[in-house]
Amino acid sequence: MSKTYNVTREVASKSLNISTRTIDRYIKSGKLSYKKIANKVLLAKEEVILLKQEFATLHQELSTEIINQ
Repeated sequence: MSKTYNVTREVASKSLNISTRTIDRYIKSGKLSYKKIANKVLLAKEEVILLKQEFATLHQELSTEIINQ
């Protein structure tokens, strides 16, 4: 299955509530794949959605842990 690269760094950072610098770190570490088209960095929409789900799961786990203490 081919990935659709149509999400800019700025849109992804707003969607994930993180900075564009953090997006750059994720790209460098291989956590997010990208394509550079017309001097713009585009991210795979599917990967951004998966990362958002991971963040939601982590947030929920942390909230539960704090409440149980």
